Amino acid sequence: ELTRATRLLAEAHPADNKKFTNADVWMERRPGLPIRTRAQAAQLVTTLGVVGALLLAIAAANVSNLLLFHGVRRRNEIALRLALGATRWRLIRAHLLDSVLLAVMGGVCGMLLALWSARLLEGFVLPGVGMVSVPIDWRVIVQATVVSVASACVFGVLPAMMASRPQGAVALRPASTPVTRRGRYI
Repeated sequence: ELTRATRLLAEAHPADNKKFTNADVWMERRPGLPIRTRAQAAQLVTTLGVVGALLLAIAAANVSNLLLFHGVRRRNEIALRLALGATRWRLIRAHLLDSVLLAVMGGVCGMLLALWSARLLEGFVLPGVGMVSVPIDWRVIVQATVVSVASACVFGVLPAMMASRPQGAVALRPASTPVTRRGRYI
């Protein structure tokens, strides 16, 4: 059909096709998914990508809540550092460093899990697709690193800012004040 269409176009527009001598079209078979299965595979990959992004957002929000709680527990230490002259920006950087290190460790664990899963999937044969090949090259590693650091920065900013907020004398006083039997404070 392509050969016939090419000849018809060459005959219809002879001025544009002066150097065109051969109308035969050869098709080379390339490895890959059949056309019928490509749409299904694209839909599956899109669905898995959306699920992965939602899972990342949920996990990052949970870790952000844990970092926020950790910042509240360190309230006395932060108030003491502020009282001794540490700047708020320095405290925010320290908290962001904690969240970035946590995210990088999570990213490394995720990449190790991905490498293990890729080796596990290489033995599967899917109907209509054939052998499954899941290459993990440097682009995947760079993308995973960028996503890990970006999510750490995005989800670590709020806990860092909340934890480094000046609390004043409220944070420096003891959590409970002893009371005598008569109800007077010591």
